[in-house]
Amino acid sequence: MANLNNIAGEFFQLRDYHHAAKTFASDAGYTKAPYKGSSFHVNMSFNSIVERTNSIQTKDIAVLVRSTDLPEVRFETQTFNQYNRKRIVKKKVEYQPIKISFRDDIAQNVRSMWIAYNQYYSADSNYPGGNFFQYDDVYNDSPFSRRYGLDNKSQVPFINNVDIYSMGDKTYSKQSLINPVITSAGFTEHDYADVGRTQELSLTLEYETVLYSTGGTDNIPNFGINNTVNYDVNYTQLKNEASSFILDFIKDKLPDTPIINTVLSVLEIQQRTGDFSPGKVGEILTDFANRSAEFDQVKKDIENAISNNNTPLFPEMTANSTSSTGSQGIPNLSNTSSNNKELSINTILQEFTDTNSTTPQNRQLAQPTYDFKLDSSSTTSEYQSAVDTVNPTEYAFKDKSSTSDQTVIKVTISESGSFDQKIRLAPNSATREAAESSVVSSVANQLATLNFGNNPNPVVQVYRGKDPIGSAPI
Repeated sequence: MANLNNIAGEFFQLRDYHHAAKTFASDAGYTKAPYKGSSFHVNMSFNSIVERTNSIQTKDIAVLVRSTDLPEVRFETQTFNQYNRKRIVKKKVEYQPIKISFRDDIAQNVRSMWIAYNQYYSADSNYPGGNFFQYDDVYNDSPFSRRYGLDNKSQVPFINNVDIYSMGDKTYSKQSLINPVITSAGFTEHDYADVGRTQELSLTLEYETVLYSTGGTDNIPNFGINNTVNYDVNYTQLKNEASSFILDFIKDKLPDTPIINTVLSVLEIQQRTGDFSPGKVGEILTDFANRSAEFDQVKKDIENAISNNNTPLFPEMTANSTSSTGSQGIPNLSNTSSNNKELSINTILQEFTDTNSTTPQNRQLAQPTYDFKLDSSSTTSEYQSAVDTVNPTEYAFKDKSSTSDQTVIKVTISESGSFDQKIRLAPNSATREAAESSVVSSVANQLATLNFGNNPNPVVQVYRGKDPIGSAPI
């Protein structure tokens, strides 16, 4: 909306975008934002008493829905005149038919569902061929006991209900159609002129009533984690582009430097790219030029650091640059340390005075690695010393267990740390789960800076008090 305020003293004022932000984005999780038309799920519940429904693959039917109408309720009314005052009286309620479209898959899931429904209610479709309809028994006694049309002894409903879920912010609003009946079914026509169109089955349903309810998306049947046959529940392995770019260059130029390429957590990405908390719409629109300049500065810092060790990183860089400030470098690459198990190089980022450098002082170039070497022979106290060194203000070592297939490191987050505060301030169960997942990911990323040697599949299990909140591979 326009942002015009009291021009030349006239009473002329329009609200700016903050009005919409306060309405739709002020609550945690944007709970006042409208549902999206493409965020929905349809689940059909078939009557298990009917033998034909046992062969229907309900998990596949649920993901093959292309579109659906939502139920419409109408009231038939009559208007009366009460001493010249209009009175509207409701006479009856009518539930309008809806249409659901399915993608006609090659595996015949949708067709098999419709054939089973048709054979249950219509006796005609039960006969295997046209020969069964060629016998004329109008005036002749038929030697066969045959049924036609709706004379099929169907008693109980084939479909119990159809549930339509509108989803948003890990919650749903459900509308259940009770005892629905298919009143028409049709497949889209074939057309040589339209080679890009996919085939569909459209069903028109009438129903007895509508029931409403709400809940969490994790409880939706045949959706997400409840339908792993059709949904991939694994997290992406993609890394932050900028951090991967820098670390890959360092690995190429300094192959002996023990730098670990870690995946950034959600919290770290938010800290680097902008504030994505609800209601902060203006901060989401982060200036790309500023972030690009910051990245260029980091690149220059690394160039200067490695140039002081005579190891060029970028071909376009020069060996010398002038400045009146200090410089940072990576000296003492031969500095070694050991915990009596295995010798390792410890790269130390230091400051030193150099008048031929443009690098500003007091800038941390990279996260240092640690001297700990943890393997199957390390003691519990050695594990504790290593873990407690990484981020002692946020979590502490709890326990360690090992099997032939896995090593589990248990930590407990601090009650006074920012990790615990992030979970404690979550307004609802959905955002609380997201906060816990973010904390677990952050701990795993930080512990990845430790050297676990020959430990098989190291995993961190994070506790909040006595309760575990999640685990992640290190």
